[in-house]
Amino acid sequence: LIFAQHIMVQIGGTFDSFTMLSRKQTSKHEQNFQERFDEELYAYKEARNQTSKNEQNFQERFEELRLYKEANGDCRVLQRYKENKKLGRWVCAMRRYHKDNNKKQDP
Repeated sequence: LIFAQHIMVQIGGTFDSFTMLSRKQTSKHEQNFQERFDEELYAYKEARNQTSKNEQNFQERFEELRLYKEANGDCRVLQRYKENKKLGRWVCAMRRYHKDNNKKQDP
């Protein structure tokens, strides 16, 4: 509604004429469009939120790996590392990811 009011001002319309237009019954097509738009917006926000969680998890595991290297002198974390199971699984996943990407790049 605010966006549409802004457009009316930009094209020289009045708010009275906009109010009359906005009070019209919305068509089925407009309702469907709005529902699809709302669904897409929700999906976008969820995906963006998930991306930020993934980035945060990556940074946490990376910091844990840095501390592990500082304490042990290497990054050879066992997959079943008892002191930090999440770190062990994460390092294993990073190794697999690196290995798979190197295979794709080789001609």
